Amino acid sequence: GDVVSHTIESVGSGGVHAYSLKAINTKLNVTGIGNCEVNTDNQLDVHITGPGTVSYKGKPETLKKDISGTGKLTSRN
Repeated sequence: GDVVSHTIESVGSGGVHAYSLKAINTKLNVTGIGNCEVNTDNQLDVHITGPGTVSYKGKPETLKKDISGTGKLTSRN
C-alpha cells in the first residue's frame, strides 16, 4: 500500500518489515537490537540507539540520521 507518512517505534528485539508499504515520509526510532525495513521517497528520519539496523528502499531526498552505538543504516536499492 501507500501512505503519506508513518512513524515507527521499535524497542528491544522487535522488527518491522515494511518494504511493501511505500511512504512519502518515514520517521524511525529504534532502541535495542530491532531490525526495520522501510520504503520511502521524500524524507527519512532515523534514530538508532544500540545495535539495531534500518534498511531502506527508495531514494529519499532528505536523509537525517542519528546513530548511537553500533547501529547501521543501509540502502537496499
